[in-house]
Amino acid sequence: MSSLCGQGELKDLLDIRTKGNFKNCGCQGNGPLSEFQNCNTTFNGLKLLNTTNLDLYPLSNITTIQGSIDIQNSNIQNLSFLTNWQFWTVKSNRTVILNLQNNPVMKRLGLPVLKKFEKKLRGLGLANIENLHPEFCITIAEFKFIFEVLELSFLNLDAKICNEEIGDIRDNVLCYFESMYDLPYNCDIIVGNVIVDFGDEEYFSKLFNVWYLYGTLTIRNTNLKTLNRLQLSYIAYLDDRDLEQQDRLIQIYSNPKLNDFLMNSVSNIITSGKREALIQDNHPDAFKDWETGEKTECAMFPYPYMYFKDYYSQFFICLFHSL
Repeated sequence: MSSLCGQGELKDLLDIRTKGNFKNCGCQGNGPLSEFQNCNTTFNGLKLLNTTNLDLYPLSNITTIQGSIDIQNSNIQNLSFLTNWQFWTVKSNRTVILNLQNNPVMKRLGLPVLKKFEKKLRGLGLANIENLHPEFCITIAEFKFIFEVLELSFLNLDAKICNEEIGDIRDNVLCYFESMYDLPYNCDIIVGNVIVDFGDEEYFSKLFNVWYLYGTLTIRNTNLKTLNRLQLSYIAYLDDRDLEQQDRLIQIYSNPKLNDFLMNSVSNIITSGKREALIQDNHPDAFKDWETGEKTECAMFPYPYMYFKDYYSQFFICLFHSL
């Protein structure tokens, strides 16, 4: 039986249940820990609910998880117990494929770098990270994997960005933002709240090759005319303050010549707080339809908007009222 599990139509099924054969198709992901001892593939994902057993060694043999991961009400500290995990297949059409919930001692994600991640359905994959240890954090390298490979958005994200990275991430140059003047020209990743102010126009090209921003973006009081040279693809901003005290992800105001707001490369925005941009007092024709002259919707990020249009309506909001 096991020889058939990876062939034909069976290889695309995530919920196979086999029983009573000489050798079955992997293990059931919601079974007792003892059943994983000689298992390297789980079907129906991996579910660890109400787990207080710290001996997770039986799970170290798993190389393939077929389905979503759900860890709740446990004393598990991170996912590093999946030492040999290499392959993950999910159905991700607006469904939660990673749920880490009510695990009070979980401080880190510890997500392995997979060899292959496959989505059987083309759609937005969701994660829920909720009510873990107050110091739970995600590294910038893990965020890079979440952005580029897993392509996740979050229902809840009770997390901080770990501040341990002090050097480049693989081939990407990491910079900490202090000012546009001090920012190097070769940054791929910026950590910090970027502010482009009057007089910074000559340094604006420093942002042209930035792919990742871990912070907010403010452009104010400049003579800039367009944002279309930006190649910014991924934005993550985690703020544990109350919502009313949090900064908005993007603020673009008092730029009288700025008419082109299109940031065509942005494909994912992750935040634990407000999904808002404030747009105010820029060129009077900004966001106007050329034919009707009427204000149009906030089409700053056309790629994800069109791809996940139903979900994206609550994913990002532009506010046009005054400060």
